[in-house]
Amino acid sequence: MNKAFNDIDKAIGSWGVSNMLITVLSFHLCAVFFKFFSLYLNLNNPLFPQQFIAELFYPWAFKGLILTTAILLVGVFQLVKLYRIAVLMTVLALILFYSGSFLPNWD
Repeated sequence: MNKAFNDIDKAIGSWGVSNMLITVLSFHLCAVFFKFFSLYLNLNNPLFPQQFIAELFYPWAFKGLILTTAILLVGVFQLVKLYRIAVLMTVLALILFYSGSFLPNWD
């Protein structure tokens, strides 16, 4: 089993895959920031209460927190040269990012 992983590492390279996935996480994090500024500019009106705007942005803020934490952890794993764990962490972060809802909870 370990020989199969070593062959994959030689053919594809865990280092390259982990760098590519960090780039994907960074693009997702930029999308979260763009969504925040879009919501802020569209709802920057005195008629909308701040609590309403906070409820709309809370799911995006939580997902941004997941992505930021994942990027930091993956960076640490790459510094220690644990590229396979870095790839698994980025895949886990993307699963967590897309597993939750982007809609606010009005309860």
